[in-house]
Amino acid sequence: MFESPAADCSESELSLDAAAHIGSPSVFLMRAQTNALSPLGVFKGSVLVVDKAISPVDGCIVVAVQSEGFVVRQWQVSPPALVSPRRDVSDIQIGEDGVELFGVVSHSLTDHRRLVYADH
Repeated sequence: MFESPAADCSESELSLDAAAHIGSPSVFLMRAQTNALSPLGVFKGSVLVVDKAISPVDGCIVVAVQSEGFVVRQWQVSPPALVSPRRDVSDIQIGEDGVELFGVVSHSLTDHRRLVYADH
């Protein structure tokens, strides 16, 4: 008997829960409500894996809470703000009343069929 040529390429079982740490008590799943970060690959309807235990660093994607509800933006350290790469989306200055960091987006899942069929 000959060994399969693919034997050297075998991988351990792939688990989305393990890869994204979804079982952790600090991890939440949320759905993006806007296309504010579409240039970064986060689209309206994308499922976001949000970890409240991660400290934000400059340029990471975060979820914050403000009076209108949750917002998803990119974290900017100096000056402190929540920003979007889109010109039509306004920045949110940290220090404004009611803006509080909720967590850091560690992963996002996008149903690319939704993107294709949304325009048709």
